[in-house]
Order: sequence, then structure tokens, then C-alpha cells
Amino acid sequence: MPDANPLPLKERMKIPHVAMPELEPEVRAHCFAEVNQGLSAESAEEESSRCLACNRPACVGRCPVGVQIREVVALIYAGDFLATATKMREDNALPAITGRVCPHSRL
Repeated sequence: MPDANPLPLKERMKIPHVAMPELEPEVRAHCFAEVNQGLSAESAEEESSRCLACNRPACVGRCPVGVQIREVVALIYAGDFLATATKMREDNALPAITGRVCPHSRL
């Protein structure tokens, strides 16, 4: 899949990480609601713009369930979230569960 991001690599590296919003500890101490609240569409697209589109993406090779991360990130960047979910399910039957335990920060 070709890289649709027009930003030069050096500019992508300057984009700050978008933190995942979390439910406040005081609230989650009294309920079983999701801790991670998810990114808005704009935040997800901004975070996806950080992808360096490596020639040999280590993130794909190291993904425990074999998700084609580069293609998923490109679909997020394009704002096509339905196609993103479809692409995720091609390689991962339980994305909602594996997403919770994904060691992405170590990949």
C-alpha cells in the first residue's frame, strides 16, 4: 500500500504523541467502565500521521497476531475507519481484546 501521507519523514518525527484519554481514577474506582476512552477521529488521524512508513517495518514483524499495521495506519490516516476495522479483522479475530494487551510501546 503506497504511503498517502505527504509530510516529509523529518516533519513526521516532530509530531508529538497523542495520549489516550483515560477515565479519571476517582470515577473508575467505583465502576467497571472502560479506562481508555478512545481517541477522537481527529486525534487518531493525527497519531497515524506519525507513521514513518518504513521500508522494513519492524512493527509488522513483531506484532504477535500479525496485523498489517502499515495498512491499518494508512486507512486511519485516510479517515476510513470502517475499512480499518475490516483490515484489522483479516489478521485478528479478537481485535478488541488483543488491543488491550498489545505491547505496542515495546514494538
